[in-house]
Amino acid sequence: MEVRSKDDKVQIELEGWEPHWLMSMLLHAKLCDDPRPEVWSHPVIIELIKGLSPYRPEADQPLPWILSGGVVGDKTGGQAPSSFYMMEAAIRDRVSGEEFERQFADAIFPWTLRGELKRDIFVPPGSRVALPESSKFHAESPVGIVVSCWPSEQFSNYKCYVSLDADADMLDKPDGPPQIVCFDAAELRIVG
Repeated sequence: MEVRSKDDKVQIELEGWEPHWLMSMLLHAKLCDDPRPEVWSHPVIIELIKGLSPYRPEADQPLPWILSGGVVGDKTGGQAPSSFYMMEAAIRDRVSGEEFERQFADAIFPWTLRGELKRDIFVPPGSRVALPESSKFHAESPVGIVVSCWPSEQFSNYKCYVSLDADADMLDKPDGPPQIVCFDAAELRIVG
């Protein structure tokens, strides 16, 4: 690897597997468990990943899964990582229509979405979720914390216990026992 800088420009020359190491670091930063909009929506990150993605080394080794991209969505059967749901929520809060489609495609690149993100998924405990607006609990607490999530054989979907006290400081003693409510995972929207 060579790095050259002059005035306000930097040039990086990579060879062999070095582009994959750089892309892997960028994708891990972009798609971590707690994705930050200032990372996954930054134009420099997006362009670096797009620029590095076509590169394929001569070696016969398969690419690590995070570098290979793929197709996710309800029309493919592929389940997206939970970070995709958080990115989707953040983008939908700002834009809609074609602008949403463009920004979301950039956010999840090198993956492609076919259809909609699957809603009936395992939601990791500790995830902040938006409660369904139709829920009688939405008015008092529009956001909750997933306490547990499991596959329900009876209904062929995922069920989640959600604590309605999402704004509680987890380090202090609670004022009382939390209110726990059961939801279908498909009703919840991961927001953090």
